[in-house]
Parts: sequence; structure tokens; C-alpha cells
Amino acid sequence: MENEECETNMVDGSGFYEAESILQKRIYGRQVYYLVKWSNYPIEEATWEPITNLGNCKRLIKDYEQRKSEHYKDILKENASTNPQSYCEVERIVCMDSSEENTKPSYEIEYKDGRRRWVDYEIAHKYLKDQLITYYESMII
Repeated sequence: MENEECETNMVDGSGFYEAESILQKRIYGRQVYYLVKWSNYPIEEATWEPITNLGNCKRLIKDYEQRKSEHYKDILKENASTNPQSYCEVERIVCMDSSEENTKPSYEIEYKDGRRRWVDYEIAHKYLKDQLITYYESMII
């Protein structure tokens, strides 16, 4: 990853945080958030930041989106070999992610035994309709 100067004002106004990398993306309502790993801070102190706070981090966001696009292709391969019966054991949809290249989102699901994995749009809409309704309802409440 290229070293990019990506600074964000601290909430208390005492200086700047420098973003080291983007770890995850989530969409709540209509707002996009990225999980940011800050330079010189442990990963446990990564924070979710709205995209509006990350104007100087375009390269980091682009790198993240490219990694997600490659990950999405892997999801498609994995889903093709998954037994549809396994979706009966899904507890909930944890979050949704969509890269700029893929117009359809993928979803992180959690099984009743606590395992998590990502599934693509087609799988979710075919096998997880009730969980999708619950997930989207939670976004508007």
C-alpha cells in the first residue's frame, strides 16, 4: 500500500490522527462508514468514521475497495459450492458491504453457532429473506 498522508481532525481539536489503513466498510441508513486503523495506535483503538470525515484518505479507500472487489470474487466461488441447507442455520445478517465496482451488496451473516461469513446478493435474496427483512427494518428504526 502506498504511504499516503491521510489526516483527520481529532474531536477535541488537539491535533490530527493519521490513518494507516481501512479495515472494513459498513452502511447504516444512507451513510457509509469505514473502520480506520490509526497510525501509532493499536488495532483495538480503530474507529468507525463516516466517509465525510475521510476526505484526505482517497487512496486508502480505493485500496480497500480493490481488496473487497477481489474478496467478492472469492465469495462467488465459495457460494457456488455451499449447500443451500446450511442457510437454515443463519441467525442474522450482521452488516452489508458494497464496493464501488459491484452494484449489488454482499452481506456478512452469522450462524447460530457464532460462525460468520460473507454471502453475495443472490444467495441472500434467495435463502435469507426473513433475515434480510429484519436487517433492513433495524436500519430504519
